[in-house]
Amino acid sequence: MASCGSTCAAAGVELKDSQDPGIFKCFLANAGDSRGLLVQLRQGAEPVIVASQDHKPDLPAERERISRAGGFVTGTSRMNPDVARVDGNLAVSRGFGDFDFKKNPDKDATQQKVSYVPELFFADLGSGDLVILACDGIFDVMSSEKLVEELLQHLAEGRDLGDAAEAVLHSCLLLGSRDNMTLMVSQLGPPTSEGAWEDGVSISGLSSFHDIKDKDLQKLHFDFLEHCAQLGPLPAPERALYEEVRERMRAESDVQSRLEALVEELQPGETPAGALRRLRPKKRKADDDKCSFTRISELCDQLVFDGIASVYEASRAELMKLRSVKARGKMKDKTAKKTCPVKDAEVDAAKAAEDPSCENWQYRWAAGDEQGVVFGPFRRDMLAEWKRLGCFNEERPAEFRRVGDEGDAWLDWSEVSFD
Repeated sequence: MASCGSTCAAAGVELKDSQDPGIFKCFLANAGDSRGLLVQLRQGAEPVIVASQDHKPDLPAERERISRAGGFVTGTSRMNPDVARVDGNLAVSRGFGDFDFKKNPDKDATQQKVSYVPELFFADLGSGDLVILACDGIFDVMSSEKLVEELLQHLAEGRDLGDAAEAVLHSCLLLGSRDNMTLMVSQLGPPTSEGAWEDGVSISGLSSFHDIKDKDLQKLHFDFLEHCAQLGPLPAPERALYEEVRERMRAESDVQSRLEALVEELQPGETPAGALRRLRPKKRKADDDKCSFTRISELCDQLVFDGIASVYEASRAELMKLRSVKARGKMKDKTAKKTCPVKDAEVDAAKAAEDPSCENWQYRWAAGDEQGVVFGPFRRDMLAEWKRLGCFNEERPAEFRRVGDEGDAWLDWSEVSFD
């Protein structure tokens, strides 16, 4: 725990004169690199911004205190050569905790390498003016002026404070911020009557969750909701949204897993219906085939229930493509030992014929329910790999023909070498 710490930005507001409820005396207290802003709005002019100062080790007063406490400041880091650090480690010079930097027995707590003493900033504000507190993850990608500009733009569009703050966080994510981000915005106004405030917690700005097109950004919102849910009970609307999205994500994951399992049961060019015909229970049928038959049947029934009505007639290639869509393009092809590790099981014949660098073949099964059915064309190297893996054998014999050869120029699987 000695190496743990936190920065802090706080604000205080009180009436300056009880006879004039429209003027407020405000202050900011800051220790570290979180930041507070007191924003005075002016009709027809740029706002006046009083901002706290981030406590960085290379500030002259901070560097001097660090040096007197026996520390040093580096301006080079392997991660970021432009960041100043206390003793080559901590990138802020004030904050709570971080007791490893507060061990000099000859210095009091205020004169240690890292001080807990906040710096204070004051301003008078009026009704409608803003008090803002924000984490450093926001200011990593935008200035104080830019933050205020964006907030005012969103408020002018009719958004409430919560939606305006959410829109700013969206901008920070899109600008590449990867640090923690909290944004609190308060707009000053005349005092309310006693008891006018309602107890409770609200999370504003999530009403547009389903309108977010960026899946990664939507996931960030869900992760935030999940974090809040772990800390304590969510308000009813947010709880309903959280449960809905969690259930949807679980269902998508289940469908993806079922598609993957089904693909692993199929052979090249095969549909689930074709696989069931090949594996349907017969006398002396191998136990493995019986298990595969049952497995395919159960998976297809579940996928039909999931809304994929055409699953029985979909080719292995189509199911692989659908699986990739469900995985948002992030899942690699995984096949069981019985199947063939190909990225796309079927190759478009017209495209294959146009490629002079690729020799293409067709095959047909020499026995079984699909005897005589022609598949392909496929690349020669692809068929060589399938043959090496045992996709064609005495129990599952096939015949091959080079694309372009006319007539019945079919060769037995044992006679063909694709090397």
